[in-house]
Amino acid sequence: MHGSGFANQFPNVGLEDEFSLAVWLLSGIVAAWMVWAGTRWLTPTSTFGRLGSMLGRALRVTSSPVAALLGIIAFVGLILAGLVIQIENCSINRDRRSNVNQLSQDAEAGKWIRSHIDANAIVMARQVPTVVHYSNRKVIWFPPSSNPRLLIEGIVKHRVNFVLVVRRENSYYLPSDEDCFSPLLKAYPDVFRLVEQGPDFSIFQVASKALTPAKITIGAVR
Repeated sequence: MHGSGFANQFPNVGLEDEFSLAVWLLSGIVAAWMVWAGTRWLTPTSTFGRLGSMLGRALRVTSSPVAALLGIIAFVGLILAGLVIQIENCSINRDRRSNVNQLSQDAEAGKWIRSHIDANAIVMARQVPTVVHYSNRKVIWFPPSSNPRLLIEGIVKHRVNFVLVVRRENSYYLPSDEDCFSPLLKAYPDVFRLVEQGPDFSIFQVASKALTPAKITIGAVR
């Protein structure tokens, strides 16, 4: 429920998450009550017993032709509503100016990497498939961690040459790129050099010679 990215442009986005939260919360409350009640909830005088009786009577009532007609109308109405939504989505997908047809920050950064960085370079990035596709470089996943020691050990282990930091409105993984990289840059300011600053991304080069075991240990405890 934190954010939906491009889906924010669609109507009623987020309702599924909110409805799921309500259903799971209600299920948890009912389950806790059933544990507390023991076998009492199985008796006909219990709440569930009364609800079952009411449901049975309702099902007998709805067997009338009027109820069947209402059910058909509701069924057709849902199909038409879904068709309208699909047509709207189709229109958005065909519009070259819509957000869904614009390159993401990761793709823009990948294009820059492809044209400016050595083909043998290794890049650390959060959205690995996108950056691999647009950069044609080996990409290591940028884990969602703000622990400088963990990140620097990964950079050393995988011989990372560049780190891609993207600024996003909504991050699928939390902490965000910036929140993960800021402590790392603070702990090891001499290791990273800014080589490209885009509107929504930054690319830092890793100074491999500065990554001595002593410096890694000192930076981790700052």
